[in-house]
Amino acid sequence: MYAGEDQHEFEIYRGIPGRPASRALRVMSRILLVDGTNIVMRYAHAMAPDFVREPDNPAAEAAVERVASACVRAVLECADVSSSPYVIVAFDSGGSWRKERYAEYKTNRTVSTRRWSESLRSACETSRVHTVVCNGFEADDVIATLEQRARESGRQTAVLSGDSDLLVLASDSCHVYQFGRKDEPRYVRRSQEWIKEKYGIASPQLLRDFKAIVGETGDSLSGIPGYGPKKALHLLERFGNADALLGSLALTEANREVLALMLELVTLRTDAPVEPVSPAACRIAK
Repeated sequence: MYAGEDQHEFEIYRGIPGRPASRALRVMSRILLVDGTNIVMRYAHAMAPDFVREPDNPAAEAAVERVASACVRAVLECADVSSSPYVIVAFDSGGSWRKERYAEYKTNRTVSTRRWSESLRSACETSRVHTVVCNGFEADDVIATLEQRARESGRQTAVLSGDSDLLVLASDSCHVYQFGRKDEPRYVRRSQEWIKEKYGIASPQLLRDFKAIVGETGDSLSGIPGYGPKKALHLLERFGNADALLGSLALTEANREVLALMLELVTLRTDAPVEPVSPAACRIAK
């Protein structure tokens, strides 16, 4: 039990366009936001590689359940590591606004996440772990939306995902965790300094700009043709960010159009229509 938890009620603000958020998540303790789609597929590949592409196969039923159970344990373990007594697990919806804007988006991904995500959502519900899905939005967008609402109300968050896109959220108020690699803890917090050193950028937020320029193979995003990491870092050092680069004469018109589209696609949306969440719904069951 965290001191003062019951006295400091918690609810997530639902933003209203053109108006400051009202009635938001008031919590003195950190809330963990989990990329459910990402972690369940990570565990599926590790624990049930033979069934990753056919989770609906009757022979896969036990494996699918084991994966979901392992993911729930991971979520609860990370909540403990990050001192987060409240948890929300977000999932991709069936469609994505990015796919509507860019037909090639994630065309290299041939494995369906539907059955795996459904199994994890069911396991979360059984364990009383709150889940969220927003039609047309991906889990990243839902997490970014909740993180912004919490931050604007002066509250702290933690994030768990193996997706590097969410590293842009790293700040003093948002601790981003990934699964540790060799010789690292099981759940490792990626500090702002670690992110800056790994990618050679001036701040975690510039990871968005870097990816817009060089592209993102995992999401089938092309980036600017012929522009690699070295050139991207040079341009970011020269112009400060990709938005300033767009307004310069350093790119051809065609490349400016590509960069503008890539920036839109790699930017995490913070307007996902997440419904208000009650304290009891998010608190981890003891």
